[in-house]
Amino acid sequence: LKRLMAERTVLLAAVAHDFRTYLTRLRLRADFIAEDEQRLKAEKDIDEMTALIEDTLLYARAGAARAPAAPFDVAALLRQAAEALRETGAQIDLVAPEQLVANGHEGFVRRAVVNLLDNAIKYGRAARARLETAGAFATLTIEDEGTSLQEADLERLSEPFFRIEGSRSRATGGAGLGLAISRRLVAASGGELQLERTPAGGLRARIVLPAG
Repeated sequence: LKRLMAERTVLLAAVAHDFRTYLTRLRLRADFIAEDEQRLKAEKDIDEMTALIEDTLLYARAGAARAPAAPFDVAALLRQAAEALRETGAQIDLVAPEQLVANGHEGFVRRAVVNLLDNAIKYGRAARARLETAGAFATLTIEDEGTSLQEADLERLSEPFFRIEGSRSRATGGAGLGLAISRRLVAASGGELQLERTPAGGLRARIVLPAG
């Protein structure tokens, strides 16, 4: 099974590389489209295809193997991720200690946290994040103010390409890989991603990592 997964990852990487070459050519050709509206539409399509390829490749890589764990300050990571999104106008309420050391792959956890915060903002208008210690674990909870999530959808939320909203537009949330990628990244980092429905119908995502 490990060999098959590794072969799949290599295949996806090769396909992604080839697609990048074609997309680069298309982007250069799009510059020659005289009509501004059509040129912008073509560039937008190319951007969406590029993002989908990158997301799919990351999803495959994150599931291929567990990453080496090391201590890192998850509190600092959370504040940096929240501040970067606030600069774009996002509303994020944050409760966290000055420092909290966890064990895991910092880069993987950072991407997962950014995905979860971004998901909460897109689908729930605002994000609330709380970081705390629970026994031997560091627990980061991110929830939104959404009202449309149903219990029947909860189990499928982290399936690749599943979205409650049926469009595949990046403007309304992308291809449905964000939560699937986040779950794989956290698992590859030695942790667990738990998903719950809030009483109001929003999403509560909880990352649990071994404390440092």
